[in-house]
Amino acid sequence: MKNFSEIFGKLLKDERVKRGIAQAEVARRMGLKNNGYIAELERGRYESPSNAVLRRYARAIETDLDLIEKLKRKATLISLGIDEQNIFMDMLRIPLLGTVPCGEPKEAIEIADEYIAIPYDIKLANKKDIFALTADGLSMKDADILPGDKIIIDPYSYPNNGDIVVAMINDQATLKYYFEKDGYIELRPANADFKPIKIDDPSFRVIGKLIMRIKVRMYI
Repeated sequence: MKNFSEIFGKLLKDERVKRGIAQAEVARRMGLKNNGYIAELERGRYESPSNAVLRRYARAIETDLDLIEKLKRKATLISLGIDEQNIFMDMLRIPLLGTVPCGEPKEAIEIADEYIAIPYDIKLANKKDIFALTADGLSMKDADILPGDKIIIDPYSYPNNGDIVVAMINDQATLKYYFEKDGYIELRPANADFKPIKIDDPSFRVIGKLIMRIKVRMYI
């Protein structure tokens, strides 16, 4: 098992270096005579620095105690043997609203009280009302969207030709490529076994545009 204090100290140092702040400057901001204590802290020489010390350190590197607490949790997980690349500082919860057919249009998207969690992404976090769906069917196979995959949809992003959208036709949903040309709209599959859908139904509407896909399993 790896040493928590050394891991935590290294994570603190990484945050300080990332911000371009020298140890001596941190010490000065904390009211210390020299950087000896900071050097020992970042080497992991102190097993349980107090919250008061960590709060002062956080201010000195221009962050807050909340980030320091997250670093402590990350250090704990690494010390237990979990690979650092599998640890995320924050997660983003996105509502999962059921399934969307990747084939012929089928019944409307269900409303479900479930969420999926993905690594925090500032661009996604700033988008309003995004939601996730579970792909069902093979019409988007060549776009690498297979049954069980999760797709993230932005309901406010206007689709351009070639975008993948969730569309509703007569209260039935489908996932397809969007194309608009010569005054009509066509929804195209990514699988030669399926035919394009030429839109001539006034009930047609685009529910949202695909902005991210999450591979869940390989189709067999």
